[in-house]
Amino acid sequence: MKNLLFVFFLGSCLLLAATSAYSSMTSSAKTEEFILVAKNNDKKEMKETRKTEKKEKRDTRKEEKKIKHDTRKSDNKAARDEAKEERKERKKEEQLKREQLDDDRKIKKQSDKENREERKTKKEQDRDEYKNAKKAKKSGKKGNKD
Repeated sequence: MKNLLFVFFLGSCLLLAATSAYSSMTSSAKTEEFILVAKNNDKKEMKETRKTEKKEKRDTRKEEKKIKHDTRKSDNKAARDEAKEERKERKKEEQLKREQLDDDRKIKKQSDKENREERKTKKEQDRDEYKNAKKAKKSGKKGNKD
């Protein structure tokens, strides 16, 4: 009977060990499977987040480029308009300068003409005075001889 009890005890221990081994094996397999599933889910989530981050980055870069292009385009348009205005102003200033130079030339020409006429009349007056003085000298000498 002791043997039978011993066998029964051994059998129950073996059964208990087997069931605990099986349960630990299945639980560890389940935890490993759970860990693998969790890792795969994490990988998928990371992959998706990286995709969305890349897409967001790409979209922001596109928007920045578009904004930069638009501002550059508007800046270029503004710069062109500004340059056009400056050219117009420069043309007006140059035209005014030319007109002023023309006016100055006309005034100088007129003053030169007047100066020439004054010198000419002065020269004629001096010549007449010289002739008159010469005549007066001659007549004065003739008057002394008489």
